[in-house]
Amino acid sequence: MKLLVVGLDGATFDIIQPMVAQNRLPNLARLMKTGAWGILNSAIPPISPSAWRTFATGKNPGKHGVYDFQTWNPDYSRQPRPIQWQKHKTVLRLLTESGRRVISIDVPFSYPPEQVNGLVITGYPTPRTPDTIFTYPADLPQQLQKKGFDVKLGWPEDRIDVHPDFFKAWQQTMQERGKLVNYLFHEEEWDLFTVVFGITDTLAHTLWHYVDPAHPASQDKRANEYKEALLHGYEQCDYILGQLWQAMDDDTHLIVLSDHGFGTIRPRQWFALKAYTEIGWLRRVIRELRPGSKAALRGALAQGGVLIESSAIDYSRSFTLPSDMGTHIYLNRKDRFHNGLLNSAEAQEMAKVIRHMLLNVTDTIDGLPVIKEVYLANDIYHGEAFNDAPDLVIEYLNRYKPDKASTTPNPNLEGGHVMEGILLAWGNGIQTKHIPDTEIVNLASTMLYMLDEPIPADMDGKVLTELLNTAWLDEHPIQHSNEHATMKTTDSIEYTAEEESAVNEQLRALGYID
Repeated sequence: MKLLVVGLDGATFDIIQPMVAQNRLPNLARLMKTGAWGILNSAIPPISPSAWRTFATGKNPGKHGVYDFQTWNPDYSRQPRPIQWQKHKTVLRLLTESGRRVISIDVPFSYPPEQVNGLVITGYPTPRTPDTIFTYPADLPQQLQKKGFDVKLGWPEDRIDVHPDFFKAWQQTMQERGKLVNYLFHEEEWDLFTVVFGITDTLAHTLWHYVDPAHPASQDKRANEYKEALLHGYEQCDYILGQLWQAMDDDTHLIVLSDHGFGTIRPRQWFALKAYTEIGWLRRVIRELRPGSKAALRGALAQGGVLIESSAIDYSRSFTLPSDMGTHIYLNRKDRFHNGLLNSAEAQEMAKVIRHMLLNVTDTIDGLPVIKEVYLANDIYHGEAFNDAPDLVIEYLNRYKPDKASTTPNPNLEGGHVMEGILLAWGNGIQTKHIPDTEIVNLASTMLYMLDEPIPADMDGKVLTELLNTAWLDEHPIQHSNEHATMKTTDSIEYTAEEESAVNEQLRALGYID
C-alpha cells in the first residue's frame, strides 16, 4: 500500500462547502461525495508549529515540546528554534527505518531537512539565507535543475500584504510548485508522498476581513476582488489535488487535511496591544500599506506610544508573560525564570484567577465573549516536556457567520486560526460518510496503519478506524509495537544569527510575533 497526503494549511469547511455548492472545487466535492470527511481539530492552541509537529509525531506538545513559534528562555529572551532538535521520531523517520521510501514537500516547521530514505523540501518558515540547505539530499536542487526545475522555497519572496503583486506571486508559486510536485509524484519511487500548500493560510491572514460580512472592510469597493483572490487560492490547490488523484493507483490511499481552521476572532494580541486593537481603522490602514511604508508607520506609532511593542516590556517585573500570538500565557515562576516572582502554589492560584477573568471578557461592540476557553496546562499536556509548557492556553471564539450579515459592523475583528480544520480520506476500504470530529494527533497512527506499519507504544494518537469499513479492518488488523518512537541522542541544532533573523522576519510578516 501507498499513501498520498495533501495538506491545505489553515483550510476550513466554512470556505470549502460554499465553494463546493458553487461547483468551484470539483475534486474536493468528489472527495466529500465518495469518501470520508469531517472536522479535524488542531493541537491546542491551533497554531502551525505545534499542530504540524503533532501531525508528524502523533504526540501531544507535552511530549514533543513544540508549543509556540518562539521559546522563552530563563533570562526572559525569546527565540525561534529549529524543530529537529527534539528527539521524537516522525512518521518519515519510522518509515525510513522500515525501509520505506518517503517524499515530503513544504511541510511547515520541518527545517532543517530530515535525513530520510527519499526526498525532503522543507516548508515555512525555513530561513531564506544564501547558505541555508533546505533539501535532503542537499544537492536535490542541482539534480532537479538538470530536469528543468528551479527549486525554491514553496512560498513567495514578496512581502505579505494586500496588493495584486502579492497575489500574482502566489499564483506563480503555485503553478511552479504544481509542476514540480507532479514530476516527483510520477518519476520518483515512494510509499508516502506528503505535500502541503500554504496559500490557503497566508491569503486568509491577509484577506479574511474582506470575506467576513461582519467586518466593515467587506463593504469596500475592492472587497469582492480580494475575496476572490482567497477563493482562487483554494481553486489552485483543488486543481493540483485533482492531478495527483487522477494518477493514483488502486493500492494508494489519499488523505487531505489542514493543521487548523480559519475564522473570525478578536485580534489575538488584544490584551498585549490594547491601544492598537481598539483603533480598528488603524490596523486596517497599516495592513494595506506596502511593506516599507508599513514598517515605517508602525515604528513611528511605537515611538509615539500609540503602539506598545513587547520589546518595551520588562518581563522580569511582570507576573504574566503573554506570547505575541496571544494564545499562551506563561507565569513568571521561580522554577522557570531567573527572576521569577511566583512559587508553585501562587502560580496555580493566579492561573485560576486569570482564567476566570479572561472567560468573562466580552466584545464592547457585539457583546459576545472574546474567548471560548482557557485551558490550564495540566488539563491538556503530558510528557517529558511538560515543564516547558505555557501555564494557560487561550482558544478564541470563532465569530464567523458567512450567511448572516451583521447589523453592527465590528472593526475589532480579524481573521485568525481556529480549532476546526478539515479531514478527507479516499481509497480502498474508506467509507463514504461524514465522520465525527477527530484530532490531528490521530493522523500519524492512521498513516502508519494505512501503510501496514506498527504503531509505536508512546504515540498518543489512535488509528481512525471510523474512516474504514469493517471488511477492510478485518483483513488489516492494527499492529502495535512495544518500541518507543524516540531517539536516544539528538544533534544540537541552533539557528545562526542570520537564520534566526530571517525566520523572525517571516513570522513577523504574518503577525505571529511582534
